[in-house]
Amino acid sequence: MLFAKTNGLPIVITKLRKSYRSALICVNYKRLLVSEVTVLAYQPSWSNGNIDLLVRALLSLDNEEDAYRLLDDLCTVAEVQAMAQRLAVASLLAQNTTYNAIASETGASTATISRVKRCLNYGADGYKRVLNRMIGELKDEK
Repeated sequence: MLFAKTNGLPIVITKLRKSYRSALICVNYKRLLVSEVTVLAYQPSWSNGNIDLLVRALLSLDNEEDAYRLLDDLCTVAEVQAMAQRLAVASLLAQNTTYNAIASETGASTATISRVKRCLNYGADGYKRVLNRMIGELKDEK
């Protein structure tokens, strides 16, 4: 069995077609053939309808201006700065920078650096995926 989402609703897939574009699923004990199913390899335990809406909003962004506008409306300046700091910490940790150097450069506490390091080593690979994509984009620009 696989867990997936269609129309933003979590579903359980009992049989996946070869094309991965349709699946036979069970919803409330009824069998339905649904097209355009997104199979999620990672489904956090803390996900809910509001968080799913947030994820869909992030995925709908077309460019940096859209991202800045959403962050401006959605978060306080301190929240955006805290997220940016954690991403900068993750980037420096991935480059094997020392805690002291990271703390000096970013202003992050050692507790924050340690938390980010734990996520890099044992987390859901969110930081790693984003950093790898960003490195790939930088290489493509050159």
